[in-house]
Amino acid sequence: MTTRFQQPSSRRWRAHINSSRPLKLCADICNSLKHLCLTSSRSGEGPAFGKKQFGVALGTAPTTINLKYEVNTTIGSIDAFQLATECIDAWDAFRAANGLK
Repeated sequence: MTTRFQQPSSRRWRAHINSSRPLKLCADICNSLKHLCLTSSRSGEGPAFGKKQFGVALGTAPTTINLKYEVNTTIGSIDAFQLATECIDAWDAFRAANGLK
């Protein structure tokens, strides 16, 4: 037995993206990659990939690799992992508000 549910309209999910700074930044990053440049901006912050840091810890068990990426915006940089975490939280809130599992 399948459960049917009403999918949110594109207007609702677009409004949700436009109400969330993390989602707007990620939308701008995705569109800039898709079009090879940012053709229009949701955030107005011109996000772009910034500094990348890599690290390897040898001689310990287990060997670990550390990565840190930043996203530069016109108002400062943001940690890419933090941005991704905030996007997941924003989508979780959207799903909960719309009765989606």
